[in-house]
Amino acid sequence: MNWEIRFNLVLAVAVAISAISLVYFRFEERTLVKEMRTQEVARIAARQDNRMLKLEQQTWSSPWRIEKVAREQLSMVQPDFEDMVVIR
Repeated sequence: MNWEIRFNLVLAVAVAISAISLVYFRFEERTLVKEMRTQEVARIAARQDNRMLKLEQQTWSSPWRIEKVAREQLSMVQPDFEDMVVIR
């Protein structure tokens, strides 16, 4: 074979490989962008859940609620002053 034919054949193979690579990487890019958007939606939902859980935790641990549960469910009462003992 002549060197020009070999050179053209090598160029044709290189162009074909380049075209196939371009299609493959574009497909991968689209797949990754789709996955990124899905993960972004999941992240936003997780942040919202986290905010709601923090609010619920603050509500459950508030002093007035603890006092209410202690009085109503546990039948606890505030001790009289004479029943209190100060420890130093």
